[in-house]
Formats: sequence, structure tokens, C-alpha cells
Amino acid sequence: MCTPEKKALVWSTYLNAQYQALWNIANTCDDSDEEKCRFYRAFATFEYSTSGDSANAQGTSDIVTFDEPKLVFICNHAVILTLSVKEGSLTNLSTEDGDAQAEIPLSDKQASFRMSFTRTHVTGRDSKIDDQAADHEVRMVVFDFEKATLITEHEVAVENFFRAYLQFLRLAGHHVLFGFPDFTDKKVLESLPVDYAILARTDEELEKFCREITYFNLSITQINDYVQYIQYERAEARAQEKKEALVASIVRVRWTKEATVIFDIKFGIPVVKALCPHEILFVFTLDEITQLEKNID
Repeated sequence: MCTPEKKALVWSTYLNAQYQALWNIANTCDDSDEEKCRFYRAFATFEYSTSGDSANAQGTSDIVTFDEPKLVFICNHAVILTLSVKEGSLTNLSTEDGDAQAEIPLSDKQASFRMSFTRTHVTGRDSKIDDQAADHEVRMVVFDFEKATLITEHEVAVENFFRAYLQFLRLAGHHVLFGFPDFTDKKVLESLPVDYAILARTDEELEKFCREITYFNLSITQINDYVQYIQYERAEARAQEKKEALVASIVRVRWTKEATVIFDIKFGIPVVKALCPHEILFVFTLDEITQLEKNID
């Protein structure tokens, strides 16, 4: 964990491993007392029903089974939790005006929720731990299940089902995971920050998870249109030799103590990509790079 990027990857792996372990435990729970065991089984099974006065579509289900959940960290403020149904269906469906609907299969359906998260800890001392001079920290990561946004589209009844399941997981306590423990006074794990924003994300993931984010009521498309407009204005100014409108294109790089290499770099149009309301990616491309000279000092 020597860099923020590697540390973010380790934290992401560690937190996903906890959900995987909880899912495995849920699939091995065979207690005959359904009420006693239902929270242990939360990641594996869920039985859904709605009351007659619920909004939109109503429905019930048999016991629905799930594949293991998956966390994808988008940035330092937001995470995506994907829940995947293995087998199950919604039955006894009706709309708010009382019309009957056909059964809706749930098998292989997925729901991705975007939510914020925070890191916290509980501090104390215990004589049973070797390093008695240190404050012992139990770190936790808390996900905001209550304000999560469903970013995958389904029939209304299916969306209601997944929202109800997410709140059931919260009731079972699965909105809190443990961070790496710190039972020494060295604070080694906190020596570098965790930067989830620099984890590799594909354009497809960013489009799927972040397409609805706005900044000051502007969409990413509007922002990129403006950036493109500014770039075209600069290109026109360059053609008219208006030097004051040009951005610096000469980059000086000192490779060794003795040599300075000078490059002429032509940049393409930069692209802004959304991460969350607090973070963006600003992507620069190099269209052309030419070595102008190499000086020996």
C-alpha cells in the first residue's frame, strides 16, 4: 500500500471481500427458525410483500435468491452497490388503480444503487491488546443506504422490490463494513490518503454510473460543449496570429542534471468526465509531440 492508488485498490478489495464472506455465510445458514435467521440470510434470500396502500405497483414474491453483491468505488464520495437476483419472481401484481398485471420474472435482473459513504472509527483501549500505550481504533465505512439512488431502470414494481431489499439489508446492518484495524501507535495505515478517484474506470462504467450528475445545473454534455467552443475560439485566434489567445505549447523537461529537452506539444480538445457532484476527471490528450532541441547545460 505504498501509493494512494494501491491503497484504494486494497480498501476496495477488502470491503468487497467482507460482502463476499457475508454472502457465503448467508448461503450456509440452515437454522430452522426463519425469523431468527433471516438477517443472517439477508444477502442470500429475501421474501417481499407490499401493503395495499403502497404507491405505484404492488406485489409479493416467493423467496428470491441472490448472487453476491459488488461494490465499485467511483470517487472519494460515491460508491455503486450492485445487487443481482439469481432466481425469483414477483406475483400478485396490481397497479395503484387496481388493474391486475402478469407475473414479472426477477431471475438475472440487476440493480445498481449509487450512494455516498463516510469513514469513521471508534477509539478505545483494552489491556488484552499487546500495545497498551496506544489508542486502539476500529475503523468503519458507512454507506448511506437510506438516500441511495437507483440508477438502473426496470418496471416500477421491480424498482420497488429492489428498494425494499436495500432497506432490508440496512435493517440487517449491512450498510456498515469494517476498515483495516489499527491496534498500534504507529498509524502506518494512515500514512497515505486513500484516493478512490484514481482507480481505473472505463468510459462505459462512467456513462452508466455518472451520466445524470450535474454541476451548477449544467450537464456534462453542456460543459464539454463549452470546452469545445473555447478550444475552437483559440484555434481561430491562432489562425489570426493573436498571440494573447494562445495557451503555452512549449514544455521544458529536464531529464538529467546536464540536459534539457524541449518539446512542442499539440493538445487535443480536453474532455470533462463526471464522477460525483464534488469531483470530475479532466482528460487531456496529446495529438502531436515533437522534440525541438536538446541542450547540454
